[in-house]
Parts: sequence; C-alpha cells; structure tokens
Amino acid sequence: MQESNNQLREALQRETNKPVGEPPEVIDYQKMFTETKTFSKTIDLELRKLDVQQALQHVSYLCTYMPDSFMARGGDYHSVQQFLLMSRRLFKCDMLTAQVKEKFPGSAGDLSNTLKSPAADLLTSASLEPGCFIGSFHSRESVTSSRTR
Repeated sequence: MQESNNQLREALQRETNKPVGEPPEVIDYQKMFTETKTFSKTIDLELRKLDVQQALQHVSYLCTYMPDSFMARGGDYHSVQQFLLMSRRLFKCDMLTAQVKEKFPGSAGDLSNTLKSPAADLLTSASLEPGCFIGSFHSRESVTSSRTR
C-alpha cells in the first residue's frame, strides 16, 4: 500500500512539473490583436499626416492673398507665429505634466515624502514650473480669444 502510494505521489509530481503552455488559440488571438492595433495606429498616423499637409496648403493659399506687409519683418505674421508658439508650448507642458502625474502618482501635491536628491529636485521643479507657465498662458489665451470673436 505504501509502495503504491509512493508511486502515485511520484506520478503526480511528474505531472505537476511539466511546463504548461498557452493554447495556440490564445497566442494567435494576441498576435492578431497586436497586428490590428498596429494597423489602426498606422492609419491614424497617415490621417494626421494628411491633416498636416492640408493645413500647410491652406496656409499657403491664405498667404497668397495677404498684403506684403503681413510677411515683412515685424509684420503680423510674426505675431501669429508667437501665438502658435505659445499654444505649442502649452500643449507640451500639458503632456509633460500628465506624464509626471502618471509616472509618479500622488507626488504632485504632497512633497513631504519626496526624496532629497538632485533627481527629486529636478522632478519637483519640472512638475511645478509648467504649472505656472500653463496658468499664465491660459489667462493670456482667454484674453486673446475674446478679442478675436
């Protein structure tokens, strides 16, 4: 009886030590899902590329009807470029702030448990400075948008 019990234990141990593989359907499904996701990202990037090309063409059409003083040095063209630069910086600051909040949750408001190191100081300044910039730009943007309406 003990001998048969030992044989059953050994058989059970051999069976449990076998590597368990994933079924082929799951692997194929995951591969198909990854390919579909990659394909949809490719389509989105191509559509964005088309949008950019059309926007550039639109601007070139508009510039042909502008007076020469618009494109001259110090003209209104540079003012428009400054507004675009500020909105581009605002967008980048929003992206940076979102990445910092995602990578280091809970550290934006509570700095008491922050490590005292150069890296932590850099992270703190990187997360606080864009906030100041974003606030001041939002106030300027609201003023300029109310004038253009």
